Amino acid sequence: MGTCDLEPELNKCQYYVKEKKNCKLSSPGCGFFIPSEKKEPQANLRTPKWFEKYYK
Repeated sequence: MGTCDLEPELNKCQYYVKEKKNCKLSSPGCGFFIPSEKKEPQANLRTPKWFEKYYK
């Protein structure tokens, strides 16, 4: 599920739920779809270069 960014009075989509202002689709089917699930950013694990152990 996700939210629809289109105005409710203009929205004639068959998947739009007016009471919840949501879209029943789980994948983006149109340009107004905003997914409700937030993706966690991946942690950037930095591996030291071979020469950095000599700088310390």
